[in-house]
Amino acid sequence: EQCPPGHFMRLLGECLKNAKAHWKKTIDAENVLDHFVQRTGLPPLLTDESVRLDERALSDWFEQRILGQPESIAAMTRAVKVFKSGINDPDKPIATMIFAGPTGVGKTASVRALADYFFGAGQRKNPLIRVDMSELQHPTQVRRMLGQQSTPGEFIRQVREQPFSVVLLDEIEKAHPVFFDVLLGMLDEGRLTDGFGRVTDFRNTIIVMTTNLGAESGRSIGFVEDSGPDYRGAVRRYFRPEFFNRIDQVVCFSPLSEPIMRKITEKELAELETRDALALRNIKLTWTDTLIDYLIEQGFDSRYGARPLQRAIEKRVVGAISGWLVGDGQICNANLKIGYVYGNIRLIASDKK
Repeated sequence: EQCPPGHFMRLLGECLKNAKAHWKKTIDAENVLDHFVQRTGLPPLLTDESVRLDERALSDWFEQRILGQPESIAAMTRAVKVFKSGINDPDKPIATMIFAGPTGVGKTASVRALADYFFGAGQRKNPLIRVDMSELQHPTQVRRMLGQQSTPGEFIRQVREQPFSVVLLDEIEKAHPVFFDVLLGMLDEGRLTDGFGRVTDFRNTIIVMTTNLGAESGRSIGFVEDSGPDYRGAVRRYFRPEFFNRIDQVVCFSPLSEPIMRKITEKELAELETRDALALRNIKLTWTDTLIDYLIEQGFDSRYGARPLQRAIEKRVVGAISGWLVGDGQICNANLKIGYVYGNIRLIASDKK
């Protein structure tokens, strides 16, 4: 049976404390649900049976955040619908998945989006717990992950404090094989027992492992039109059957096409408006097609996908905007058009009408 974090009495105690602070004589189901949302981050959409799930709105939410990865979006929306329907196995994690594909195509961004959707409604802490498995390449580092004697490891401590979370095991294939044995119980029964008999409950988590296995299989990982390498087959061959069979789904990420790269570039530029220096001044950004072409040329690398794009935007575009802001002082309420002309970033500002 799945339980809210901590003890039921703690949740009830918080409800009583809040009611007393607001001079309330009774606590109803809505009060309890509100506190549960604050403790777990689960939105009312997923906890209230009377709230209907709009499948189109669900897909749109992920499609706005993840570009060019339909298989990823389908897997994440499926996990939401299974949980919402209540037919997920209560004696296992909510979902266990491997995200496989080349670097820089949105695997980590997809995990963040999943964490925000599932557990981002009330928690003040980040609902994503990330472990860099490339740092665990020696069997003695099990103590670092699980802890020793009376002191639990950082990973265990985080999950105990946030039992409703998404656990990201990044670059899983780079860890020492002993860690795969450690994870078996966690993936199968939603429990992890350390050498001192302490049990940590993972039944209210979503576990996602990322990997680049298969990316070096000989096909291009740049702008491509074919179906790409056999990531799923590479994952199956690498992990032992007893580990692989505990995974609900292997989700394959596609290399980025040029139209998708353009959309990603526009999305990154649009997000600059949310930065404090621009948002507080109420400055609206627009840009030219030549700027998009230039940034794609500078920021796309077949080995690293779209990852260098952000660095190119920071160096070229943010650098130019920062110089403009410093030069024009406290300019506010302006439209700023960004272009690329004769090898240079050009900024044209105009007052908002």
